[in-house]
Amino acid sequence: MKLTIHLEKPGCGDGMYEIRARGYLAAELFWSNEKGILEEYTAFACIPLGLDGEGVFRFQGGRGIPPEASSVTVRAVDGSLKKWEEASAIIPMDFRSPLQDAEQKICVMSDLHLSRRAGRLKWVLRQGKKADLVLLLGDLVNDGLPEQFRLFSRCLEEALPDVPVLAVPGNHDFPRNPLPLAGEKRGDFRGVFQQMAERAGNLGIQLKADPRGGFCARAGRIQVIGLYGASNWRRLRLEKDGQLAFLEKELGEKQGEEPEEKLGEKPEEKPFLRLILCHAPLLDHNPQRRKGQSQPYLGGDRALQKLLDGQENFLFLSGHTHLSPNLYQGTVEILPGNRIYANVGSTCPCEMKGEEPLTLKEWREPVMTELILGRKTASIISRSLVTGKAFPRGYYRFNLFS
Repeated sequence: MKLTIHLEKPGCGDGMYEIRARGYLAAELFWSNEKGILEEYTAFACIPLGLDGEGVFRFQGGRGIPPEASSVTVRAVDGSLKKWEEASAIIPMDFRSPLQDAEQKICVMSDLHLSRRAGRLKWVLRQGKKADLVLLLGDLVNDGLPEQFRLFSRCLEEALPDVPVLAVPGNHDFPRNPLPLAGEKRGDFRGVFQQMAERAGNLGIQLKADPRGGFCARAGRIQVIGLYGASNWRRLRLEKDGQLAFLEKELGEKQGEEPEEKLGEKPEEKPFLRLILCHAPLLDHNPQRRKGQSQPYLGGDRALQKLLDGQENFLFLSGHTHLSPNLYQGTVEILPGNRIYANVGSTCPCEMKGEEPLTLKEWREPVMTELILGRKTASIISRSLVTGKAFPRGYYRFNLFS
């Protein structure tokens, strides 16, 4: 039995993985080291083998190699699923990832869809208790009803009393038909966000809300800009002349240009990275888009994309799709200039779409995403909310601008 690997880029898993395992039916690939398979990670490939026991996996999408990994291990199984065998291939030193310092940890979740099960929501929120900041990307509740938002507020206070939480709304945070509730004093997303803003301020977050929707916050050495990309009747849209103007002002016209009130800041106080939160992904970066066939989710999609095309050093975080980070092509795009688009899946079971002949059940599990920021590098790590394991297909590393 033999595994041969041909990596293309240092620190990146992209490349060819060739397996020769005569007498076996299928194989899984894992990151490993001298002690064996890294148990805190799931498999990153599940491959059918031919009658000759040979198979090839072509990894692409820019996933990172974990710094703990010094080898790749293949585990082959036979038709009975009872007999298995392992073999490893060493990752060349020049292709291994360096250890990463960690100055900030941010937990990102989307599409929580609270209806009545408060216990489950509190358990999900508690997964962010060790983070410096928790970001929620919309669909906090399922039907946009006052009682659901009141329940969400109670869960938030009980689950994360000492962790700042910020959120943007999704389409399910508005009722399908708001007219019967018009004019009533009721709980809604803005009420919950006001609670979050007050808590965040008490916990040291500098926050500025825009009356047209959206907010800008400073958390440590990052800037967080939230967009309200949803409205009544569950529409996904942006107010072009409102929120986009707010976003453009906060970003500055060009990377490196700071608004006048920020010119007095010391260099070490400037953000490492700008996080832009929006419930729906942009069309050009929707993981399930089909060229020439797909339509944008978001009203104002093209105007927002045009604005971002003139920026650098940002991470655009979205949800809505419920797509698993384990899609073959991935759900994160890292473009030149540190223009990064990440679709983070859902805390509900996720969908696997594509043409892979074999996938793993655990790849469909609910997910949370961790953003680990160091002085020079950052990592995006998707984790199963069922097992806590990291998904190698949802693991990315990138350098930060100085």
